[in-house]
Amino acid sequence: MKQFPNLVLGILVVLALALGSVQGRRVERLQESDRLYRWVQSASTQMRVFGNPGQPPPGEDPTNYVDDELFAKLVEISDRVLPDVDVGENDYDNTGKPYPRIVRYTAAPITDADESALALDEDGEEVDEEGLGSGQQEIYTEEQRQRDGALWAFAQSEDTIDLRKELVIAHRAGRVAGFGTQMGIAGLYQVRGTNISLANMFFGFRKMAANMLWLEVDRFWHKGEMQRMLPLMKSCVTLDPTFIDAFLLGSWHMAYNATAPLEDTPWELREYDPVHEYWVGERENYYFFGVDFLKDGIRKNPRNYRLYFDLGYSIYEEKLIDHVNAIKYLEQATRLDHDRWVRRQLYRIQGLNEQYEESKAGWEDYLKWQPENAVAPRFIELMKGEILDRDTMLAGLSAEKAEEMAEQLQQRGEDPAPWQAKAAEARARETELSTQAKAHWKTLVVPGATGSDEDTYVTSRLLRIEAAELRTQDRYDEAVVALEQGRWMSNEFWNFATATMIEYKQEAGLPLAVTELRYIERDEAQLEYTRHMPQPIAGHLYRFFEGTWIRDDYRKESLTPIQQDSDEAIILQYEHPELARVFSRLDGNLIVKAGDTWYDFRATEPSKPSKLNPYDPA
Repeated sequence: MKQFPNLVLGILVVLALALGSVQGRRVERLQESDRLYRWVQSASTQMRVFGNPGQPPPGEDPTNYVDDELFAKLVEISDRVLPDVDVGENDYDNTGKPYPRIVRYTAAPITDADESALALDEDGEEVDEEGLGSGQQEIYTEEQRQRDGALWAFAQSEDTIDLRKELVIAHRAGRVAGFGTQMGIAGLYQVRGTNISLANMFFGFRKMAANMLWLEVDRFWHKGEMQRMLPLMKSCVTLDPTFIDAFLLGSWHMAYNATAPLEDTPWELREYDPVHEYWVGERENYYFFGVDFLKDGIRKNPRNYRLYFDLGYSIYEEKLIDHVNAIKYLEQATRLDHDRWVRRQLYRIQGLNEQYEESKAGWEDYLKWQPENAVAPRFIELMKGEILDRDTMLAGLSAEKAEEMAEQLQQRGEDPAPWQAKAAEARARETELSTQAKAHWKTLVVPGATGSDEDTYVTSRLLRIEAAELRTQDRYDEAVVALEQGRWMSNEFWNFATATMIEYKQEAGLPLAVTELRYIERDEAQLEYTRHMPQPIAGHLYRFFEGTWIRDDYRKESLTPIQQDSDEAIILQYEHPELARVFSRLDGNLIVKAGDTWYDFRATEPSKPSKLNPYDPA
């Protein structure tokens, strides 16, 4: 060997190169597998939450992106390779079909054992609810850990070689929207108005750079230069896509601080935003800046519940009063490891969205999980009261339809007695339920409580019942006084009480106050814009499409036609008074469900025109 030192050196170099090549290929494979694994997590979450595996940036040509094609290939491979998992109650898309297997893999259902474990830390000690809570853990169940292990093995398997390479090529070409910017530095150059040092990236100081930029954001906030904050906040999360606080605080600045000095934009100055299904002006645009910022955070961090919670509660609920979207994102938050107050807000908002039974069941489950909680028992009783109030109203609507049917028969010279009996029976049921509701609300009154100690929510409900009773006795003046008193006691009661006061006065021929006349004018002006926006009624969303209101869970089932003026329509509303309420809220044609049957309700008059539907449909 001493005679051939160059040969030895050459052999060593070749071995080193060979080992380096093998190691390089191994590292490259790991990088590709990690990229696929993270894309699978992100795309599957987006499919569940947003209905697509990746949304192209606004204003860009969707045909330049291949998310749908790649996801279709992923579904085909995963359905063939991965073991199947059960379809849970939340594993259906908006068409009623089960999500693909790969989507179900990324969101394991919560079991009773998992819920119990959330109350304790890893040492079995109770978690400090005021501290960080259990929400600092990304994966909250053993089942999800096992599934994620299977997904990682799947990402590294021979079955995904072609998909991994195709994903890398598409991503490098900027054709994968579902990645966001967390998978490569190319996204840094897509944000205009940023001030990013290349050295920060090349020397691995991206997180440090993001922190430094956030200090600049804070500085501009204290200077009141909101317009300079927005591009810097985007730069922060571009540099560090896992900077959760930047997403949370950034959206807070947009939806709260930026809008604080702004008034609601007058309706005539707003423009319709089809992406968010909302009429927007300067102030409202900032709300949706916050929405989009948090949605970007969800795409980049699909397992962090705080992003879902802030999107659902802080913006959709608190700013946009959109119970439907608030519930949607809060439900997603509860599928992850979360703090206890997430559920409390979910169940509270379900009650506001008239999903009383769901809210009550949620609070009952919560009380089993946290038996010492002082809030849950009260909300359970509140939901019982709301259910009684609702059933009282429905009994009254049923009675009205029976009376209408009896009147129709009498006008035609037919015997109205059977329907008069049905009307009397419904009125008796209404009275009985009203008595039960009144007795229930009285049990919730705190004896001797006054001022800030008084439960004004409960008191306002009692005043509502009193007003309804006075109306049946034609004592309209007193009914209006009761409603007036109730609306000043409870903010939640204000809009309902105001509308009911106007209804009672118009019914009795009483003069309207100037403020009530203006309320009617404002309501009519607003309806010109909002009449055909999605409308939530009793836990269901109705969308207006080509002249017809369609309930959100309609999936092309066969329809039974029914005409508005027919006896069948009156009888249907008598048997299902919840439909009478829908018909009173929405004009024009409707596709609705009663029991197990879907109905195509044909109105005698088309829906009134609006800014979204300027002409009467044919």
